[in-house]
Amino acid sequence: MIPKPLNEIEWSDLEALRDSGREEDDTIEYKASFSGGSDYLALSPNEQIKAVNGLVKEAIAFLNGRGGDIVIGAKEAANDHPKIEAITPVSNIDATADRLAVSIAALVEPTQSVLGV
Repeated sequence: MIPKPLNEIEWSDLEALRDSGREEDDTIEYKASFSGGSDYLALSPNEQIKAVNGLVKEAIAFLNGRGGDIVIGAKEAANDHPKIEAITPVSNIDATADRLAVSIAALVEPTQSVLGV
């Protein structure tokens, strides 16, 4: 996990993950983009559903374990040990985060106070 509350994570923290060579594990998952593309709001309704369902599966896995972070916009290096090769900002981040928070919260039962977007 990233050792900071979600609202305190900055661009430099993502760069530190990349520069340190931090690999994916049972507390951190890297996603280059959403299923269907990097701009969630530009996805078709079906692609948005697919993207949310993929994120919900990852979130539930973390909730059933020790917790964790899903970093969207982190392209993985092509090797057996997934680590960040490049960081790409998510388009329309505020609106995307709001939409994802509502969609994910609607699918995760029971409601989780520790789930943040």
